[in-house]
Amino acid sequence: PRAKAMMMMMRMFSSSGTALVLVLVALLGKTAFGFAAPGSRDMTERLLEQFGAATDIKDVAELIDSNKGDMNHIAVAGAMMAFRKLKAPKDALLMFDTWKEGNEEVNEVMYNAAIVCSEGEAALNLLEEMKDSETDPSVLSYNGAMAACVKSGDYDVVERMFQELQESDALEPDVASYACGIHAMGELEHYDQAHQAWDTLKALDLRPDVVCYDAYLMILFKSDDSWLNAWALWEDMNSTGIQPSPVSYKLMIAITDMFGEAQKATALYDEATNLGFKVSKPITHLKDQDTL
Repeated sequence: PRAKAMMMMMRMFSSSGTALVLVLVALLGKTAFGFAAPGSRDMTERLLEQFGAATDIKDVAELIDSNKGDMNHIAVAGAMMAFRKLKAPKDALLMFDTWKEGNEEVNEVMYNAAIVCSEGEAALNLLEEMKDSETDPSVLSYNGAMAACVKSGDYDVVERMFQELQESDALEPDVASYACGIHAMGELEHYDQAHQAWDTLKALDLRPDVVCYDAYLMILFKSDDSWLNAWALWEDMNSTGIQPSPVSYKLMIAITDMFGEAQKATALYDEATNLGFKVSKPITHLKDQDTL
């Protein structure tokens, strides 16, 4: 059953949300099998489980070599994500190129896997290649390309892609899209646009995750916004049951410390260290210690 397959994918690729989504898209039947001789679903699930459990790129290569006749595009995407997880994205892209040479059609799942294995300009080129072909990019495609460009520091490209998503009639940005867009706007010091994007996100039926909250906290920190706004955001994050990350604590400690809220900064520092997070002591906290 599909529910069982989804749970299996969650266990296999728990370290890579992108990989999980890619495989789930395929399992839900949005694309047709298209690699070599399509194997049965049981065979595909077995291969995905083995790719997910692989701890060495040699293991992945051996699995591919011994199962060539049974691999469909879902299994290939799983193998590519296994290479990515093992920090061998070049092997994943080589597999993608090899697959393209032997198949007339490249579907969305394969493109998405290649995009998330690429860096900056290469990911953007794959997105443009999708647009030029008969394969329409999805939100996943845009998110993968934006994440790659965030990593390479191409923030203007990220902002442009995010705006393109917002203006699209066929696609709607999701939480990951907003996280990338807001992060890029912060790096470009486009604070007004970032505030507007956050307000739009909150007005939609979307629930920001911790990455999204951290991106907006960074906006409030860099724009020297009132600490009260940051504190309201902090309380909103905690009220939704989202566990703040080490980045969340670092930003909140910095913001409250910057505005002279020594008691709050110290309380946040103590809370973070009790959780095992490594954060810097507030300056006000250090000053108090010097006085003592």
